Amino acid sequence: MKKLLPVGVLVLALAAAIILNQQRGASAAPDHNASFVVNQATFIADGQARAMDVVPFVESNRTYVPARYLAYALGIPEDGVIWDALNQSVTITSADGKTIIITVGRAVLTVDGSEQAIDAPPLFREGRIFLPVKWLAQALGYEVSWDEATSTVLVGPPGSIAHKPADKAAPLPSVGSYENLKDLLANAQSRSEGFSNGVDQAEAVPLRAAQSTNQKAESSAAGAAAPQSDTGYSRTNVQVEGVDEADIVKTDGVYIYQVNRERVVVTKAQPAADMVVVSTLDFAGKDFSPLEMYVDEKYLVVIGTTHSQVNQ
Repeated sequence: MKKLLPVGVLVLALAAAIILNQQRGASAAPDHNASFVVNQATFIADGQARAMDVVPFVESNRTYVPARYLAYALGIPEDGVIWDALNQSVTITSADGKTIIITVGRAVLTVDGSEQAIDAPPLFREGRIFLPVKWLAQALGYEVSWDEATSTVLVGPPGSIAHKPADKAAPLPSVGSYENLKDLLANAQSRSEGFSNGVDQAEAVPLRAAQSTNQKAESSAAGAAAPQSDTGYSRTNVQVEGVDEADIVKTDGVYIYQVNRERVVVTKAQPAADMVVVSTLDFAGKDFSPLEMYVDEKYLVVIGTTHSQVNQ
């Protein structure tokens, strides 16, 4: 029995090693999907929308994405992405122990100590390392595809994204959690157009129906409102019973109110054969961009955005 014991221990050790290697290989198999859109500060990872503090961009016919967020999207944990400020490089360690080093300005990817040439050097912008998406994705065992129509780069396991029917609708991304929702909203707010050390503020600007500098048009539009019907005033976007939601086009039965670029255009619709624009509310140059409206018997409420700069 004493002679057989070492053999039994050896067999158990080999079996354990095989099981561990199988588990390790399974965990390392490419099983994530991701998509990044040029100039968009969100990405989709396994069907879930996630926020970034930078945006992908195209340079020299290459789509650059932030290496850190691409790694996260492909299953690399936060502690698997290490930044080396001294050497201007980032080290990414996958679940199976594969180590990838990306260095700013060097058109080389170091994978497990072996250098692989890439066709464009990584760049350092806005505090992040960017590189053409395919190199890191391929080093982790994924394939990459480009959707020209939507400026989207798609990453997935081999064979998972090729030859998809063009008319097949992709599933909508999910938020996933309340914390992620807060991150998405905070990111969208901080990167909104016109932001300068502050945030954009949506404003509801109450205006009397058809108000403009054209006083004649104002009086005719405001005073000639049609009698209210059983369904109420301007219920053009009722998705919940009894709740009229804002829209870019509203009507009171006689006048049509339309958001058109930086203007709100009021058109007399009755009689239909004699439709005519009776008033225009022009917000050009007034630091206000109309987005949607409400209309009732007395007021036209225009909702939009304004941009203010906060001085430090």
